[in-house]
Amino acid sequence: MRLKYVFQKLAILFLLLNFTSCEQDAEVDPPVFEKKPVIMCLITPQSNFIQAELSYTRPYYGEQTYDRDFIDDALVVIKNMTTGDMDTLKYLINGNFPYGNYEVFPKNLQVINDTKYELLVRLSNGETFTATTTTPPKADLNKLKITYFDLQESREDEWGEQVNDYSLEFTYEGLKEGFFVSPQMYGVFNDKNGQEYEIEAFFKEPMLSADASGNVKFFTRDYFYSGWGIDPPFTIEKYKGAVYTMDKSYRDFYNVRFQDDGNPFAEPVLFLSNFSEGALGVFGSYDFDKGEVLIP
Repeated sequence: MRLKYVFQKLAILFLLLNFTSCEQDAEVDPPVFEKKPVIMCLITPQSNFIQAELSYTRPYYGEQTYDRDFIDDALVVIKNMTTGDMDTLKYLINGNFPYGNYEVFPKNLQVINDTKYELLVRLSNGETFTATTTTPPKADLNKLKITYFDLQESREDEWGEQVNDYSLEFTYEGLKEGFFVSPQMYGVFNDKNGQEYEIEAFFKEPMLSADASGNVKFFTRDYFYSGWGIDPPFTIEKYKGAVYTMDKSYRDFYNVRFQDDGNPFAEPVLFLSNFSEGALGVFGSYDFDKGEVLIP
């Protein structure tokens, strides 16, 4: 009886394994692909040269290629919304290969700070898309201050390597509401032999808007390794580089660019567009100033 009982249990287990291992295939059609125009244009008061690139989106599903469907027959116009001055961007012909580039050195308008511009794109089928940007306040490195800096003595980490910890705070003063600022700076460190080394300042959020007082604070705790002929004590007198001001569209565009880390299991990056319905893209603006900021 006991042996019969064992065979019965084995038979039931076998049937359960067969049922649970069954797979059922289902065919699901991918979403219908809707081709949309993609329009990219970034302007700055640092240059009166304006360029826009026009192409169409590609299917997300199916075979992927690097080929792009450029738009070479559109009307592209930029307009100063305050004065009404306009210029038309001309299509750039590059041999026999279309690249979707439209360019202009404006004759009727200038790209200046604190000014609203509109970009109008009309396709050959009559569809029209628009976007606006307000150029940011002039970037001024004199408004960027080092409000805190602390360089610790060298220490050894768990692997016996020399580590130098430091804390840094930048404050940018007087930024207008609705705009963003980003310091792109390198600290100029000197070791005991007077050798000079540049160390980039990284911040968790590299582009920030102002608080209620109009100030923006960037704080980081970081470290760098030494040894191998680069010996403490270290001294530092200044940071050098550039500070950028920008509108929200420019900030969003660059934030999205760094969200794609190449992980095939990650969610698709959501592109933020500021063009009217039916098109994707960015019409944004920025300004910058270069120089040095001394440590007080």
